[in-house]
Amino acid sequence: MKKITNKFLLCIILIGISFFSVGCSNEDPMAEEGYVNSELKADNLYEEAQKLAEETLLGNSTCVITRDMSNTEDTVIKAPVALLINRTDNICMYMKNPFKKMYPASLTKVVTALGAYNLSKDMKNETVTVSKQAASITESGAKLCGFKEGDQIKLYDLIVTMLVYSGNDAAMSVAEHILGSENDFCKKVTDISKTIGATQSNFVNGHGLHNDNHYTTAYDMYLIFDRFLEYKDSYTVAGEDEFVLEYTSKDGTANKKTFDATNKYLIGSVKAPDGVTVLAGKTGTTNKAGNCLILVSKGPDDKEYISVVLNAPSSTQLYQDMTNLLSYIK
Repeated sequence: MKKITNKFLLCIILIGISFFSVGCSNEDPMAEEGYVNSELKADNLYEEAQKLAEETLLGNSTCVITRDMSNTEDTVIKAPVALLINRTDNICMYMKNPFKKMYPASLTKVVTALGAYNLSKDMKNETVTVSKQAASITESGAKLCGFKEGDQIKLYDLIVTMLVYSGNDAAMSVAEHILGSENDFCKKVTDISKTIGATQSNFVNGHGLHNDNHYTTAYDMYLIFDRFLEYKDSYTVAGEDEFVLEYTSKDGTANKKTFDATNKYLIGSVKAPDGVTVLAGKTGTTNKAGNCLILVSKGPDDKEYISVVLNAPSSTQLYQDMTNLLSYIK
């Protein structure tokens, strides 16, 4: 009787082990990649975002991704989120999770630039005085221009520096100058974003350094960048390979600094596919956002295209993904 009982118990144990190891697993296969935004990965608002986009934007002069459209089937783009829009004809050419909430990192600076263009009265003649807070960003790895409290810089030049070099002190200075506080500015630009259909975004700072409550989607970033490009000199401010900034320090000393672009297509270290010319764009990187990039390019047909890649695991993978995405233009 004892032997029978032991065998019975052993069978029960083995069945239990089999059940828990096979039948109860709910692991998301994307988690194996190790670079999906963990906090936002389980977001269940994707369908709602898609529905809102369709209802809000249908009939507008933008590309509307409808609910009957699905992700592009390929294994070439490794990043979890990517989007390619024919901006001239308002056609979606490639999509991969375009409504998934993601951290934008320094793509935020496009939003800040849009807010500045929208709210500033005379940016080429306005002078920004760098605050103590903007001159004191201490977050590890934060890209800084090295401005000091009291430095005086033309608003337009500061925006170019912010987009070309991605200086976080420059971005905070722009945000603080426009409405007197970064907080008020971010509330306003979030509202502006919603009015153009970017309803799934929330911005709490002007630079994109990580905050759990600071997020967007690839589709929202397309809408925001598309609107920014309507300003006549937007291609210049976001398309320079370097920028020479002249400004005045607090004591009246004249200063000059040269800032190289962070966009590898613009500086020539990465080549776009044949026939495709990258005109302008913005990079972004934080630990939680991964490596991000948004571009506007011209194809061999002279049409314009906006492309977005979010959350690539490395800079190398980011540019591989973007080059593969741009290849869809042909």
